[in-house]
Amino acid sequence: MAIIKEASCITPEESDILVRNSMQILAFQEKFTEALIEAHGDEEEEKNGIFYKGNLKNIAQCFVEWAPKFEIYLDYCVRQDHAVSVYNELLQTNVEFANLIERLHTFHRVSFGFSRLKFDDYLIIVSGIQL
Repeated sequence: MAIIKEASCITPEESDILVRNSMQILAFQEKFTEALIEAHGDEEEEKNGIFYKGNLKNIAQCFVEWAPKFEIYLDYCVRQDHAVSVYNELLQTNVEFANLIERLHTFHRVSFGFSRLKFDDYLIIVSGIQL
């Protein structure tokens, strides 16, 4: 998303529509992941002959504590349809933008083995990849 945010081939308004608060969401996802890993712990417990690794109560409590912070997704989701519309329009009318997106698709395909991604896919993968 950082590449789209800084792209000179689109206006700042178009960039804001496409990127929205994805960088804040990425920061949230990183912190939440750390909290889940810490909550999981390394404990192992046996119940009825089955060994469970991790503390399920701590993980559940982590979700409860972090629940209000999930509102960060609200703005992104509410504006998704408009962003997809602008994205599709730019692909059709802006050759430089279309070429940039094609280069991103090629990069992801070669570097990470992803098949051709749709615009909707980028937030999902951005937590694991810094563009």
